[in-house]
Amino acid sequence: MLIPAYRPIVRRSKPLLKQVRTWPAGAISALQDCFEQTTWITFKEAATDGGTVNLEEYTASVTGYISKCIDDVTVSKTITTRPNQKPWMTAEVRMLLKTRDSAFRAGDRAALRKARVKLSRVIREAKRAHVQRIHGHFKDTGDTRHMWEGIQAITHYRKTPPSCDSDATLPDALNDFYARFEVQNNVAAEKSIPTQNDQFAYRSNRSADEAISTTLHLALTHLDKKGTYVRMLFIDFSSTFNTIVPQHLIGKLSLLGFNTSPCNWILDFLTGRPQY
Repeated sequence: MLIPAYRPIVRRSKPLLKQVRTWPAGAISALQDCFEQTTWITFKEAATDGGTVNLEEYTASVTGYISKCIDDVTVSKTITTRPNQKPWMTAEVRMLLKTRDSAFRAGDRAALRKARVKLSRVIREAKRAHVQRIHGHFKDTGDTRHMWEGIQAITHYRKTPPSCDSDATLPDALNDFYARFEVQNNVAAEKSIPTQNDQFAYRSNRSADEAISTTLHLALTHLDKKGTYVRMLFIDFSSTFNTIVPQHLIGKLSLLGFNTSPCNWILDFLTGRPQY
């Protein structure tokens, strides 16, 4: 018996169950009232010990309370998604489909005729609304992100999340690879002490492009010497001043074997620095 090569997608993929959260009428107002009546200073007082606020405990308590308030005013339900589900399908269309099927099973011809007419009209409106949403993504040609969302809606493209390599020997292999030059190089590394002119962030008439150009110039100048190499360490401090505790960071760096001088420099860099 010959088996056709093509199989419909509804047969190739199984239906999926998905948990969704719905916001009934008045849920947003109820959530706002809950937040307005909350004494937020209580969470800070509970996380304070000896005049020091435990940021992790403070954050966990506040976020947990917000999640509880959202759970109280919303409704969670399980829906079934099928691979051949139409993108223009709406809740009203599903309800009319059930009404049509009920009239068909009951043998009520008048109700069935009425349900079919109403279902056809609602499907046309749903398709028209879906087309307008797709066209709306391409009205502004300068908004590439909005256009890409429209392309994703048309092609049903879903990016596969990257998987992390679970091989425990990978870090050691990377260390051996990047340290391979040190085996035959007995020349002491050249160190330079940064000055005020080497700072590019939070200074007028300075930019990241200038920092990159300066770094490349220093590296290429050094590489002009025979038998030399350059090793660089990049540390991204952007948007970290409000999310980390400098003292905890220094403690972890010390446990990792960092010297006292760079630890003190990082501590001085992060302490009291405003976030722009």
